[in-house]
Amino acid sequence: MAQSIKLAIINPKGKNEIIEFFDYNCIHCKRVAKVIDNFLKTRNDIRVVLRPIPILGQSSLYTTQIGYAILLLDIDKYLDFYNIVMDSSDGIGELIYDITDKININIEWLKTILRNNNDDIKQSIEDNIDLADKFGIQGTPSFIVNGKVIQGEIDAEILDKIFA
Repeated sequence: MAQSIKLAIINPKGKNEIIEFFDYNCIHCKRVAKVIDNFLKTRNDIRVVLRPIPILGQSSLYTTQIGYAILLLDIDKYLDFYNIVMDSSDGIGELIYDITDKININIEWLKTILRNNNDDIKQSIEDNIDLADKFGIQGTPSFIVNGKVIQGEIDAEILDKIFA
């Protein structure tokens, strides 16, 4: 039976949690990633649990699958992958070769990880979608903070108010 893959967490030692539902190809998610990154530079008590939900088509699904395969290999390499993709204005498509080169992952090894863990990757994506559905989340970016859902882009001011 397929199992969920361990979640990617930014700043795992943080005591306060943000669960972020995002799509790698969502421009709003990319803007929020920068906001959260800057926010975390001033707040070491916040952890962010990343839950990709590929809602923007096949490219989003492909990127999510690649992300989970990298996460299976190494959390630090995954976070590098996440940052590169979220900084990019495009989907990964052919950029995957450049990205894997930048984070020092052999593409053939990555393909093997994808092939051997397909069911677990699929289960993790389904778990993210199921959780989003449970909370009535219908788009990205969306967040769960203290059991409350926040949908849409957030900025530093909103984060400051939430964690005041």
